Amino acid sequence: HGFGRDRSSISIRIFIGISDGCLLVTIKDTGVGIENTEKALESNKKGIGLNNIRRRLELQYGDHNLIKVSSIVGQCTIVALRFPEEVRDESPDR
Repeated sequence: HGFGRDRSSISIRIFIGISDGCLLVTIKDTGVGIENTEKALESNKKGIGLNNIRRRLELQYGDHNLIKVSSIVGQCTIVALRFPEEVRDESPDR
């Protein structure tokens, strides 16, 4: 999370719910924000956290739209993650 210089006043809220067969996890912080949210999901030298999460979701679920990032610079960042319901193969020959 983008703490910036003032680490005493940041808050992080996590919301969890289910919608359209997906587990939804939304994380909102009151950090410094992100100027370019699209670049935040790419690999860069500043940080690897969001890109790492994006790649792991793609590898696990094969979907490229499971993470969304929105931000207001100087106020907050919101990261929304979707985890699709996995269908387990419960056939007797496994």
